[in-house]
Amino acid sequence: MQITDLYDPAWKNPAAHNALQQGDLMKSISVPEERKKSAYHQVSEKNEFDWALVSCAAAGNVADGKITDARVVLGAVAPVPYMVEEANKFLEGKPLTDDTASKAADIILKDAKPLAQNGYKVPLAHTLIRRTLLALNP
Repeated sequence: MQITDLYDPAWKNPAAHNALQQGDLMKSISVPEERKKSAYHQVSEKNEFDWALVSCAAAGNVADGKITDARVVLGAVAPVPYMVEEANKFLEGKPLTDDTASKAADIILKDAKPLAQNGYKVPLAHTLIRRTLLALNP
């Protein structure tokens, strides 16, 4: 099962959390080593041991200042890890500059629909996406 399949039911019903049924057991997890660079950042209310308000993970191959095979995933902004394939495609072969990272953040967040009490997460996520992508630079 792919990780996207694991979380697919939560897009239809946030109470579902994942595709595991009662009695299912995950015996192992395989993480492919396709992407050579990765970075993770989160913003929390406190510095030590706190739940993320927004988190961002990014991975890809970086050579000659350009990124390929990029993946950017946000956490704590949806019922499941949130990835926008259009942003990953946009990043393909682009230089890892502040402008490129900012445009990728714009793509990821263009359909954001914050609730009444969490609109502050959108600008936080934008900044976090930029910082996380730029951290992939050697």
